[in-house]
Amino acid sequence: MTGRLLQMSGVILDAIYRVRALPATGTEAEVTGFALSPGGGFNAMVAARRHGMAVDWAGTLGTGPFADAVAAGLAAEGIARLRPRLAGLDQGLCTVMVEPAGERTFVAADGADGQIGPDDLKELQTDRYDAILLSGYALGYAGSRATMTAWLTALPRGTPLVFDPAPLVTMLSPAARATALTAAAWITANASEAHAMTDLAASDAARALAKGRAGAVVRDGARGAWLA
Repeated sequence: MTGRLLQMSGVILDAIYRVRALPATGTEAEVTGFALSPGGGFNAMVAARRHGMAVDWAGTLGTGPFADAVAAGLAAEGIARLRPRLAGLDQGLCTVMVEPAGERTFVAADGADGQIGPDDLKELQTDRYDAILLSGYALGYAGSRATMTAWLTALPRGTPLVFDPAPLVTMLSPAARATALTAAAWITANASEAHAMTDLAASDAARALAKGRAGAVVRDGARGAWLA
């Protein structure tokens, strides 16, 4: 794989717990493993880098121990940061509980990753990229939703935008979601997210989401994924 990828979405720090099962209310999970790692928008960038793409990140990196861990992860993977660090605010943190079958459950709070202002993207040249990734998180956070919705509205026609609505798809404002869907060349979502957008099962949702754009991928758990 060659080309250049631009990631618009935030990178946070993941606290990853491998558990026997999710705990019931008021109880404690049995933990079989633990790790700290950059996460969120980091994972897709790492996959692209390891397949030979050049990768730039346009998100916000703060200052503090969480942000320092994220900065080290980006540097180790050869991912370029396009913007200076934001002083006085650390990176967000996500608690990830991974069950034995591989299903993940999240509790997350944003930090610097959820902050993008009107002036932060002025110098961004989207025509330099073969693919641009955007997560619904950037449209959901109070500190970035207005800027990102305006940025999507101004994108030139034909921009190779890949939009992943993320688990908070039902929490996005109708205007922000509609703007992202209009701008997207590709949609990637899990089966629940795709159902929320189309009211269809995974395979039919993939076909519906692909109409009028380059295509769609709907991830369907242990059954794999549907490509339309």
